Amino acid sequence: MLPGTQLTRRVCRSAVKQQVNNRGSWRIVVPSAATMAAPMESAALAELTSAKQLGGDLAAVMESVREYYGETLKSSGDLRTSACTACKPPPPAVRAALGAVPQEVKEKFYGCGNPIPVGIEGLRVLDLGCGSGRDCYVAARLVGEKGSVTGVDMTPSQLEVATTHAEAYCRDTLGYARSNMTFIQGEIEYLDRAGLKDGSADLVISNCVINLSPDKARVLSESYRVLADGGEMHFSDVYCDRRLPAAVRTHPVLLGECLAGSLYINDFIRLCRKVGFTDPRQLECEEIIIHDPELKELVGESRFYSITYRLFKVPGQIEDLCEEYGQVALYKGTIPGLPSAYDLDDHHRFVTNKPMLVCGNTASMVGETWLGPHFTVIATMAAPVESAALAELTSATQLGEDLEAVRESVREYYGETLKSSDDLRTSVCTACKPPPPAVRAALAAVPQEVKEKFYGCGNPIPVGIEGLRVLDLGCGSGRDSYVAARLVGEKGSVTGVDMTPSQLEVATTHAEAYCRDTLGYARCNMTFIQGEIEYLDRAGLEDGSADLIISNCVINLSPDKARALSDAYRVLADGGEMHFSDVYCDRRLPAAVRTHPVLLGECLAGSLYINDFVRLCRKVGFMDPRQLEREEITIHDPELKELVGDARFYGITYRLFKVPGQIEDLCEDYGQVALYKGTIPGLPNAYDLDVHTRFVTNKPMLVCGNTASMVGETWLAPHFTVIGDRAVHFGQFISSAPTATSSPAASAVRGVCCAGGPCA
Repeated sequence: MLPGTQLTRRVCRSAVKQQVNNRGSWRIVVPSAATMAAPMESAALAELTSAKQLGGDLAAVMESVREYYGETLKSSGDLRTSACTACKPPPPAVRAALGAVPQEVKEKFYGCGNPIPVGIEGLRVLDLGCGSGRDCYVAARLVGEKGSVTGVDMTPSQLEVATTHAEAYCRDTLGYARSNMTFIQGEIEYLDRAGLKDGSADLVISNCVINLSPDKARVLSESYRVLADGGEMHFSDVYCDRRLPAAVRTHPVLLGECLAGSLYINDFIRLCRKVGFTDPRQLECEEIIIHDPELKELVGESRFYSITYRLFKVPGQIEDLCEEYGQVALYKGTIPGLPSAYDLDDHHRFVTNKPMLVCGNTASMVGETWLGPHFTVIATMAAPVESAALAELTSATQLGEDLEAVRESVREYYGETLKSSDDLRTSVCTACKPPPPAVRAALAAVPQEVKEKFYGCGNPIPVGIEGLRVLDLGCGSGRDSYVAARLVGEKGSVTGVDMTPSQLEVATTHAEAYCRDTLGYARCNMTFIQGEIEYLDRAGLEDGSADLIISNCVINLSPDKARALSDAYRVLADGGEMHFSDVYCDRRLPAAVRTHPVLLGECLAGSLYINDFVRLCRKVGFMDPRQLEREEITIHDPELKELVGDARFYGITYRLFKVPGQIEDLCEDYGQVALYKGTIPGLPNAYDLDVHTRFVTNKPMLVCGNTASMVGETWLAPHFTVIGDRAVHFGQFISSAPTATSSPAASAVRGVCCAGGPCA
């Protein structure tokens, strides 16, 4: 970590911690319907990245900004916050260039950071919201006579200042034969109208402007479009530690001061990923001070920061999480003014000629962008394992091109090769914890043949499901269906779907007698259907026809996991849950493993890399996968053990809740409290929602918005009381909750509640 980074990050995080500490004592015990006396409306991401964020009338917002910067402000001395001064000193090359910029250009310029990297000679630079052009003038010097700089701004008076001095500056100060600067009046949301074509810029810079835009999504999308592959958006702007109420977002002075339009940091990262900038990197962060007492009172506890971000465009190479491919990067020390070290971001300082192990994203950023000539990227593996894109890993190509051949291989292994679980060559069907008492009791009553022919890797059946409609994907011989039939009671129903006739024969043979004689039901509440879990519509399963989907070590066998999860989401009713156990790996597997017939049958070949599974869940609508149990799988067979190498496999039980529009990809704090009533049968004292969240009966607990929805807007709702709503946003949720397990392995996975934020 580079010097100063720790302090910078501490400034950002301390504000969040202070919020929790200041409110922590009372938020738990407030017995009212809401935790705030005067709730403010929440703003969804769609609103926060559209004209509505700053007022519905887009033209009026733009006119307000033009007036503030064209008429109200005469110089930076008129500002009422430190937004335009909250930045660190620029590097020497930029300082030298600033010294030569005409005085009027500097006086009329307003910015909050240092958005100009060094070493950009020869690049085509685009400055969004260039204002009086100060950063354009600096860039004009750094890119040299062979480079070019284009400034776009919508304020005529500012552009007049920028253009007035351009020719003389380039000719007399820089000694160029012609000016390499062009200024265009236009709106940064519509760069196409300004004549800027796809891939026409190598570097996009901007200084405290995007927060002023009433349509930030379009600004970022347009920036991505005009950037060439290997280009970068390197810009400074103002951000907030929470979503802002309307009174702040529509205040004209706070708008002009760059605070009203500031995005909540997590929403900015979401927006970046949506348009294609999948791994935003933070370079600098400084807190902004509000001098004006009236404005300070209006914003309340909100904290604002000037942050410089780097967004690289390397299509198909930069992922949303940092993955390891055994790569090393080395900085050559060739960037002018930086002979000793180079700071890529606040986590990565490259010391000249010192090799550094990097993730795949970092390797692409320094090796496949304009930085490429200054770095050497090498692979450390003698026999590299080919990487597999998410699209491949969730389609038929993961397990082989011939989808039907994959299915036939699975049918044969489970229908003919395996006679019982003793024939397995791994611990995949035994790597799970003992089930809860109610499930154990139900298991004991299941017919012996059904149990002997069943293969699974976990406990995918929650308790307290009386009356629910359960769907068992890949039910096999039906063991879990039989257990669920008892737990849902006579008024509930269970449907099992499997593609293997011999397994379904076992399941159906005992069903009627089990329900009649063992459970004492007037009719059988189980139905078994031959079908493929990727095509539940062909099996006659309609939208919203299930309250609970279970599955036990089956989805890994599917050659099209994306479709299996997508169809599961479709048939789930709102408020439903997919509660299932399966096999996962700690890395992406090579083709030799993914296509091995025995490893396929043993549920290892088709196991998804954990992060790819989380990505896939979010893609289909399950935004916050929660991990409930995790056990490592042991491979007994020496031949198979040698083939998989260092790869580690786990039996994991996940919970995926369907509450459309309410569950976010990160855990946000809305000041909500949840309380478990102790009413789920067999769980009178506590309830484990996931590995991070244990509810002790009748003890109020602070929860994030996602958790509040999971226990308050799903089939679990009758067993919980949730206090508060989403009226007020306090920033990212910081958990201090008791956990269901202290296993280090359980907290190693990104994507579960409070187990990590965005990769930065």
